[in-house]
Amino acid sequence: MLNDKSSMLTTQKLTLQEFLELPEHDHNYELIEGQAIPKMSPKRFHSRLTGAIYLLLSQWVKDRGEIGIEWAIILKRRGQDWVRCSGFTLYIL
Repeated sequence: MLNDKSSMLTTQKLTLQEFLELPEHDHNYELIEGQAIPKMSPKRFHSRLTGAIYLLLSQWVKDRGEIGIEWAIILKRRGQDWVRCSGFTLYIL
């Protein structure tokens, strides 16, 4: 669970369900090895590069699928649930 300052208490690992049920916060979190880890804010270069790639891919993907910025996706990593908020996610139909 998260304490008052929105940092992770390390006494127990969160399940995927517990992570998904955490209350909304001003900060995005990722589930890594059972802990809710605050996502780092991107630097200026990274943010501009993400925007440029998004513009290019959004034109290409029009009739092929979707592209989204900061979509949380659920993956498996070393057999454990892993939730990432990638810079952008490309979904092809």
